[in-house]
Amino acid sequence: MTRTLRLFIGADADGTEAALLDGRGLLEYRVERRAAPSGAGNIHCGRVSRVEKGLGAAFVDIGEERAGFLPLADLAAIPAEGETLLVQVVREAFGGKGARLTARPTLAGILLVLTPATPGISLSARIDDIRERERLVMLVEGLVREGEGVVARTAAAGASLDSLKAEMARLRAAWVDVQARAETAEPPALLYRGEDAALRLVAENAGRLAEVTVNSRREAERLQALCDGVLPGMAERILHRPEREWSPSREEILEQAEAALEPRVGLPSGGSLLFEPGQTLTAVDVNSGRAVGDPYGRADAEPTLLKTNLEAAAEIARQLRLRNIGGIVVIDFIDMREPRSRERVVSALRNALAADPAPTRVEPMSRLGLVEMTRRRRGPSLRAMLA
Repeated sequence: MTRTLRLFIGADADGTEAALLDGRGLLEYRVERRAAPSGAGNIHCGRVSRVEKGLGAAFVDIGEERAGFLPLADLAAIPAEGETLLVQVVREAFGGKGARLTARPTLAGILLVLTPATPGISLSARIDDIRERERLVMLVEGLVREGEGVVARTAAAGASLDSLKAEMARLRAAWVDVQARAETAEPPALLYRGEDAALRLVAENAGRLAEVTVNSRREAERLQALCDGVLPGMAERILHRPEREWSPSREEILEQAEAALEPRVGLPSGGSLLFEPGQTLTAVDVNSGRAVGDPYGRADAEPTLLKTNLEAAAEIARQLRLRNIGGIVVIDFIDMREPRSRERVVSALRNALAADPAPTRVEPMSRLGLVEMTRRRRGPSLRAMLA
């Protein structure tokens, strides 16, 4: 696998900024503030504030402004008001709603995800080599204990047994620590911080990372220690480098992030995209611009329309990841006459989205040229992070 990505991590007393770049520039940007509300992956000792059987949920106080939403299906029995529960944030509070919770916590590592109370073995769908999948299942089967489960992440492809053992030992130790803290915690209390942005970006892109540049020696050493023994050769690619030596500079990276907030994005052939975020969905309009002029009624315009739509499909996939747009997305492509052209555009969109770590689902194009899709929310949007 070609290493074409670079990761820049800026850590200070206020929090961490992580920027993933490819040959075109900024691909993903994350901001984590130490004073911000609890994020996805965090495990809390919470207290049940009320139970709504009609909704099939319990509302749990985890120390945030709004109580978290916990499906009763996660529990063996309906809890009592005031009862203490061990819960994990699945989705952060969003749009006036409290965090989505689960009573079945997981602990994410670089290669593996430990599911202490959910038995079973599963593998990332991105590991598509059948022999590698069979090898990993065989290795992981020898590591799991009764009652626990494991998910092999994409980075586990090619991992040695020793690396998998080291990862499992670290995750089990973390789970033992969570349980010990829970015994003495007074709810609401944070017991465990989930995977941070820096480590997640390393884990998701390990095979393609040429270099990780970190402004803090302490943070660089932390990441090196986490990768050591788990990702061979990765620790050597994590470098401490003062910001004055960064290229691009931290300011230039921030400028790229701020530029991504603009609603309009140009396409190579002269067309453009218009992003219109709303409360319930994000609309994306594809405009032909000077690429076609006035195409309607012109039989010879189909190839140009197709070209513009294919460019749009590739750029939309990139922009959704960069802007960290989640939920429902409706794309209004330029109308084309040929069913085969429509199929090619949808296929191109799906292929472009395949590189996105966030799970997506794309529906077929309608007669009006509309494509409905979903992208799983992964933390706040870029706009919210830069607010």
